[in-house]
Amino acid sequence: MSIYDPLYDFLKDFIGDVTIAFDDVARISGCPNGKLPPSAYNPDYPWWDDNNRHSQATFGWMKAGYKAYPDFNRQTVTFRR
Repeated sequence: MSIYDPLYDFLKDFIGDVTIAFDDVARISGCPNGKLPPSAYNPDYPWWDDNNRHSQATFGWMKAGYKAYPDFNRQTVTFRR
């Protein structure tokens, strides 16, 4: 089981795009202290990349059929199928 399984559960039933705040991703996933890792807030780090080497992508949005498009200025992410 991955910490990001609840994110998959949240996304799997949506049909279209889903835009949520970074902090909501953390809350849905049950991240400690209600925050994602600092690297998720850093545009120079590939935390949001659709890459099988990242558990958040593999067990969260990619498993649900989505790609992630973060907006670091707004601290939101749009998941698109």
